[in-house]
Formats: sequence, structure tokens, C-alpha cells
Amino acid sequence: MIDYWKGVHPDSGKVWSNDKDIIIAPFWTEDFCNELVDIAKFYDSKFTNHRQQNVDGSPLGYDGLYFSQISHFMFEDYVAHYTRDLLPIISKEWPLTRIGGWQSPFILKYSQQGKPNLAPHHDLSEVSLNIKLNSDYEGADLTFPRQEFNGKDTPIGHVTFWPSTVTHYHVVPNIKSGVKYSVTGWTWPSGAHEFHGLKNHK
Repeated sequence: MIDYWKGVHPDSGKVWSNDKDIIIAPFWTEDFCNELVDIAKFYDSKFTNHRQQNVDGSPLGYDGLYFSQISHFMFEDYVAHYTRDLLPIISKEWPLTRIGGWQSPFILKYSQQGKPNLAPHHDLSEVSLNIKLNSDYEGADLTFPRQEFNGKDTPIGHVTFWPSTVTHYHVVPNIKSGVKYSVTGWTWPSGAHEFHGLKNHK
């Protein structure tokens, strides 16, 4: 059984950087990310193509595996971790932002045999996040063209998060080799047809 709290980075919630409203901060340890990759490989056949409606109304598909499918307790721990360490950063950086709840984060997989990329899009989410789980691949770097940001050098286990609509459209270009695993998290309500979520009661 995976122990979520052992996987929390010791500097989580303590330090972060903000460049053009793209925040990067320590979140999980590399060992914990390795465990999530192992889980993703074990449940490889359970990844399904989910359909989200993009902000502009166009369809957006991705191969994902929800935390809530793996363990609802892990999802609850993620929400507690987010509440403790990320909400204070959000309050300081974007003080009028209120998080109404959380969609279950999900592991994304990019491969040449499966889903190799994501087209330019906005998320239907107040704040979105992404966490890189491995580095033994080439290509498929999270990219924000307007902010001239490329996530290639973001450390494993560091969270990248941003305001999701209007200004911060993003793209994941084709993977060139290997398999990339990352975690995406949206706030509620989101554009996913399958809602695995917890509301913020504060």
C-alpha cells in the first residue's frame, strides 16, 4: 500500500517561484513519483481515453487513470495536502481566487503507441496543475506558448500550476521516445464528463 504522506516533499508549501503566473514548487519526492509510475505500469490496461470539452467547445481527449480509481483515500490525502500547502500560495499570489473543490487528479501517459500529444487548449478549471513523474523520455514537454515557458527542466515531483482560462493556453507536443507519465489536477467544476470530486466546504 502506498503511503501518501511519506511521499510529500520536505519543502512542500515552503518555497516556490512565480514566472508570468506559472508557479513551480516542490510537492512530492522522487521516490513517491517512482511509486506512482509503478502503479501506472501495473494498471496499464486500465488507462482509458477520457473526453473533455475544451473552453472553445472543441473536444480534447487524453489517456488517464484517476487517483479515485486507484484509491479514494489517496485522493483524499491529495486534497488535504493541496489544502495545506498549495491553497496558501494561491491566496498570496492570486488573492481573489476561491477553489470550490477538486477533481480527482489523474495520471497521464504519453507514448508513440497511444496518445502522443495534447493539442493547444485551455482547461475548464480555476487552477490547473501538472507534476512530472519521470524523465526517461524525449519530447512531450508541457509548453505555454504565450508565456514562452517549457517544462522540460522542471524537476520530477515539483508541481507546476497556473490560472487555467483565457491567458494560459498550453500544449504538449509529440513524444519522440520512451513513455512520459505525469499527473494533472483540476479544480472543480471541470470539463470532464466523469466527475470524481470533492467539494471545498470552507
